[in-house]
Amino acid sequence: MLLTCAVLVPFSLWDSALAESGYTGTPGEYVVASCQEVDPMNSYQSCSGTFRSDGQTTSGITLAHADGLYPEGTRLAVRLADGEVREELPGTATLCFGLLFTAALSIAASGLHSAYCAATGEDWALPHALAALALVAIPLILVTLLAALIVTVVS
Repeated sequence: MLLTCAVLVPFSLWDSALAESGYTGTPGEYVVASCQEVDPMNSYQSCSGTFRSDGQTTSGITLAHADGLYPEGTRLAVRLADGEVREELPGTATLCFGLLFTAALSIAASGLHSAYCAATGEDWALPHALAALALVAIPLILVTLLAALIVTVVS
């Protein structure tokens, strides 16, 4: 059962991860009309502007999670999905996919530990299961965070 979850959980979250990191939707160009800071505590900015793709122009489109307070007239390569545009954010993509991969391997490690206990007749114990999970998850989370930081700084 856990091995099935290790496959199904990442696949069910795959589209959301792609959308959040700006890799789904119609590619085009976004021209900023105005930007405002929505949540200063979390560095959340939102912009309004015009989306252009394949010779068609759509006004009044929102750029959610803007990477900064862009001046009027700034042109960005974006993707339009569900009525709003998103910038391609490689750091976010790296983080999302790394954490999905970590979740899949962690669930698989937990399943393998349970199978090992059943096959050897060893008592299943929560501390042993958590230790097996930690041995898989902690290094992968650290590598994922480091990779996301590197990709964000480089891009």
